[in-house]
Amino acid sequence: MGKHIPGNPKVIVEHQLGAGGVVALNKKSGQQLWRRPLDGGVQAAPLVSDSVVYAGTDTGALYSLELAGGRERWHVTLSGPVQGSFLLAY
Repeated sequence: MGKHIPGNPKVIVEHQLGAGGVVALNKKSGQQLWRRPLDGGVQAAPLVSDSVVYAGTDTGALYSLELAGGRERWHVTLSGPVQGSFLLAY
């Protein structure tokens, strides 16, 4: 369930289906680079764009995390659970 990050051959971002968190792994070794607990279970694969990870939870929270270390940039609470994939439009 990992997602290879284009332009970053060393990192895979993975969610733990139903668990409250996102994990970044070294693509070559599988070593965990960081883990970010989130408020609620993550049902869909996170979206990665421009070194930012976006992940939603079944409690309705949408998170923006730094790909480099998992630090939270911001989060918002939506009106319902995030159960599907994201589409990012500029």
